Amino acid sequence: MPLLSQYARKRKVSYFTRELPKEARILEVGCGDGWFGVQLKSAGYKNYVGLDLKAPADIVGDILEWKGIGLQPESFDVIIAFELVEHVDCFQEFFDLETRRPIDVNFSNSTHGLGLQITGAFGPESEADQPP
Repeated sequence: MPLLSQYARKRKVSYFTRELPKEARILEVGCGDGWFGVQLKSAGYKNYVGLDLKAPADIVGDILEWKGIGLQPESFDVIIAFELVEHVDCFQEFFDLETRRPIDVNFSNSTHGLGLQITGAFGPESEADQPP
């Protein structure tokens, strides 16, 4: 792997996990060859699951068909997707799978060098859900 790609991967891991608790239940959608999961596991994250359309993912399947591949609603604290959301409209599936605690959904498109971290509270504990 080229040196610049190695550096970019290390920076992604550092950026997207800097405030992530080690006990977080993490789903990576579109995990590809599994490099991110390997990095997380070596850093002490034990509750990581990689999902992709082909092996070597922990779960081989389509995020759009999450119910049929054994995933449960609200079963992940964090969902991470690199270079995926520009190809698949799966935001509803992310919200269905995420716990109703404050969430942290991370997206990155390394082709254009962009990274976006969306953080906010959704679900029953959200101020937006409280009556006026």
